Amino acid sequence: MVFAPDADVTIGSADPTIGSRSAGDGPRRVADQVVAASRGYSEAGIVSVVKHFPGHGSVTSDSHVGLPVQPATVAALRRRDFVPFRAAVAAGTPAVMIGHLAMEQVDPGVPADLSKPDIDLLTTGLGFDGLITTDALEMAAVTDDYSSDRAAVTALRAGVDMLLMPADTAAAYEGIRAALADGSLSRSRVREAAATVAALMLHESHAAGPLDDSIGHHQRLAEQVSAHALTLVSGPCSGPYVGSSVRPIGPADVVGRFTAAAEAAGLSVTSSGGTSVSLLDWGAAATTADVVVSLDTPYVLAAAQAPVKLALYGEGPPAMRALVAVLTGQRDARGRSPVSSVSAERC
Repeated sequence: MVFAPDADVTIGSADPTIGSRSAGDGPRRVADQVVAASRGYSEAGIVSVVKHFPGHGSVTSDSHVGLPVQPATVAALRRRDFVPFRAAVAAGTPAVMIGHLAMEQVDPGVPADLSKPDIDLLTTGLGFDGLITTDALEMAAVTDDYSSDRAAVTALRAGVDMLLMPADTAAAYEGIRAALADGSLSRSRVREAAATVAALMLHESHAAGPLDDSIGHHQRLAEQVSAHALTLVSGPCSGPYVGSSVRPIGPADVVGRFTAAAEAAGLSVTSSGGTSVSLLDWGAAATTADVVVSLDTPYVLAAAQAPVKLALYGEGPPAMRALVAVLTGQRDARGRSPVSSVSAERC
């Protein structure tokens, strides 16, 4: 099982936690990516869990540190945030994670994964009948107001089948036992939840299991994906964008991976002179260089000053090799921007 893909539709730089886990700010684009990713996991013998219903990409606070509030109406959410989830349900997704966000227009002040009215929007509203899991119950959005035993019981009552990472697992377990004993949690609800988990496990145990070639690090495929995704935001449509020597600027670990890729391609890497290449991670400050590259979300490119701006969407060795191929003119950057606020060059 993998707790992916992310079906959240991001609102952009005001989204503090989903960021590049979202496929973009267009509901239909995100829906297409989610369905394709879920299908790929399934074909590889892996159970996917689509997350975070009812949509975490359009709230402006982080559920790791507090309870985000979703002020939008259900009608507005149906037009935007629900679109990828509706597509995933229609495509047969086996499991959905409910997020820690309070829907102000439905059940104010209650995390969605502890709220029956919110979960009903998924089950009754979208027709989902598979496994439902909470988000990690150790996060502050829950622990600020709920003990582990109360959170576990409340989530099960609301319609959740699987409790993910309670802050205190023993307390959660004892809370469920106590609630069963005093009748505040029905045995039929707990049996239903357990049966749903067991049914999914049994179904998957009869499947072929993960394919041998789906396990491990797929460096060549990762490089191909990075190369196809790499987006030219500003600059000439074709390289080379650097000379024979380059001066990388950025986090030490990223610079190290870039240096390895650049030297393997025959470039000279210097600490002064050469073409300056600024490698910007999430939340990086504005910078000026000959070439600026965003490694995570592309929003950081807006404030950067450079004749060439590239969006890479990754920082591992395969991504760096793809970047160097574009910088040296061996490949063109033909990716499309996933967000409307950052547009790609029309090449």
